[in-house]
Amino acid sequence: MPLGIVSDADFEKELNKIPNVNVGDTFPRDLIPSISPLKTPGRYENIPNVPDSLRAIVAEEHISGADRTELARTFGISKQSVDAYKNGATSLATYNKPDKKLARHIDIFKERVTKRASRKLIGALDSIPNDLSDEKPQVASQIAKDMSVIIKNMTPDIPVQPNSGVNFVIFAPKQRDEKDFDVVEVFD
Repeated sequence: MPLGIVSDADFEKELNKIPNVNVGDTFPRDLIPSISPLKTPGRYENIPNVPDSLRAIVAEEHISGADRTELARTFGISKQSVDAYKNGATSLATYNKPDKKLARHIDIFKERVTKRASRKLIGALDSIPNDLSDEKPQVASQIAKDMSVIIKNMTPDIPVQPNSGVNFVIFAPKQRDEKDFDVVEVFD
């Protein structure tokens, strides 16, 4: 029998092939094989996959600032899965190929956060008086600064394209010699 993990039925079948041997007398107690349940986070035998709704909740919470270790412990998933869900992927294997449904959900959530932060930013800027005489402008400007950072973090980076600006192409004419022209002699 090859070495590996076997089901309970296969284990009992192989154990019964050994004639009249008391396992406790032949082997020391600490060497008797046993079957123990899986205790690490991740996919269990009866749970084939994490539901899409739970992935969305984990992604939202992680984007909102929840600790990934706490999320992993709470939902019984790995820390790497929490990071993958935040980026729209369903696992580390598909990290560079995000799930369309989950990625769309994350984009909608980020848009909602960005809109709220934009409203707060505009409100903070509107509350700053023109004379700037008291302490209130400092508090409002700090709120506006914090909201702008939130907006920046929630909006995707736009990749800079090398040829995105106006290009000027200048052609210099070829230098010509006197030999290139026809000579017409004129007499007076």
